[in-house]
Amino acid sequence: MGALLAFVITLADTAYYGTLTFTPFSFLKANLVSGIASFYGANAFHYYLTQGLPILLGPALPFAVLGAWSHFKDVPADRQTPSRRVRSLLLGLVAWTIIVYSFLAHKEWRFIHPLLPILHLFAADYLINLKSKEHTTDRRQPDNRKTNVTFHLPIRRNHLVYFLAVCLPLNLYLIRWHGNAQIAVTRYLHDLSIGSDRVKSIGVLMPCHSIPGQAYLHLPHLATSSSGHHIWELGCEPPLGLNQSQREAYVSQTDVFFETLGPIRYLDRHFPASVDPTFPPSPEPFTTPGSLPPAQGWNHTWPSHFIMFGALENMSSSTEIQDTVGQKLRRMGYKVIRRISNGWEEDQRRRGGVVVWEWTRHIWSSSELIDHHVFEISQCKASAAD
Repeated sequence: MGALLAFVITLADTAYYGTLTFTPFSFLKANLVSGIASFYGANAFHYYLTQGLPILLGPALPFAVLGAWSHFKDVPADRQTPSRRVRSLLLGLVAWTIIVYSFLAHKEWRFIHPLLPILHLFAADYLINLKSKEHTTDRRQPDNRKTNVTFHLPIRRNHLVYFLAVCLPLNLYLIRWHGNAQIAVTRYLHDLSIGSDRVKSIGVLMPCHSIPGQAYLHLPHLATSSSGHHIWELGCEPPLGLNQSQREAYVSQTDVFFETLGPIRYLDRHFPASVDPTFPPSPEPFTTPGSLPPAQGWNHTWPSHFIMFGALENMSSSTEIQDTVGQKLRRMGYKVIRRISNGWEEDQRRRGGVVVWEWTRHIWSSSELIDHHVFEISQCKASAAD
């Protein structure tokens, strides 16, 4: 069966790519042999055991571990029962996946996310067996009348309380607040463009892949055209198709913006000196996947709207440059039209919520910039006091 599936996969991928392709081999070649994975950072070999699985399983971690341990500890007389063979196969799949992914330099917990249902099965199996043993040792006879009208979960009550107390607040936070602003901002701009022509183009000054883009915006007039891009974001494409020396010299656009040049120098170098109120598309606002950055550098036009995290507003390029991104945008005629709060973020570049800037033709004077800066400081102090 495995050979048949591999053959079908090869046929499908070969037909799609137009050349002989076996995806698992291509995956290992690109990530393990060529070292492309390390472009996004390297992690310790034990990452999935010490960090990946705890993040993935959360409160269910101890029960999944105990469930897997019970499989080896409680060996029945008949080792070849169907259920035991299935469990052995599933555990082997988990071990194989973690071992293979551990050889890759770059590791993320989401890479092993498909293992979560399997691990939950072992956690649930352990909890149910624990409850079953409790009933076996309990000599009291249950009241059949109550059993018929009462719903019972097949786990201990203290375990149920534990999951409710830990999982409900955690899931509520993750669903309602964490990363909410990145989604809400796309909805805001979508609604803003309905019934008006305010949204001419959008520039996303965020670490790559911070927002879902057109998958949520659904704005046909911002679709890529032959003349350029009406919506763009800083990229972090891997150095695919490059030779060894090119890969060593390659720096992603996101790293250039935040680190190599810094935000102010990037805006000065890759944007025009003034805003074109017709907001033409940007010719080359990012690096094409599988190629080097444009020889003349990235070529942006000023968009009608910018999306960024609040932390960027106070960034400059170095201690010698006093200008901040917020001050520069105001001098160019932009103003903040929307701030959306966000949950806790580990990455400092993603803090401060999400901010939408719009070009309004109003050029801020020096005195207005100072007054506005003083006002923002007072607002921050007031918020801190509250």
